[in-house]
Amino acid sequence: MIERGFPTQLYQDQTDPVSGKTIQVAVTDPTGAPVQSQEALRMKQALIDGLSAVELPENPLDQLVNHFGEANVSELTGALIGTPFLLVRGLNQLEVGRVRGTRGPSVLLGKLLLR
Repeated sequence: MIERGFPTQLYQDQTDPVSGKTIQVAVTDPTGAPVQSQEALRMKQALIDGLSAVELPENPLDQLVNHFGEANVSELTGALIGTPFLLVRGLNQLEVGRVRGTRGPSVLLGKLLLR
């Protein structure tokens, strides 16, 4: 995203001969290739380096899978209401909850004790 969204092409001010207003014109080399701003390239690389160092927290579903184990967690989608549900199987119980999303916080819908 940063590669496409962080402009580095060099522009220079010129006066528009028709309107007399100052306009920005892309700078090109003698072959017609665009010239890149060295300052913008350094800033872009510094941003990429900084973002690479950021550690993001785990996705809540990944946290559950990592905690309970892959064999004990399933994600279900309610076909009629389009709400994602989470099914977690513990040692003695089964928990069903609504996954947090646009409809509000996660909600535990019920527990089923297993014997």
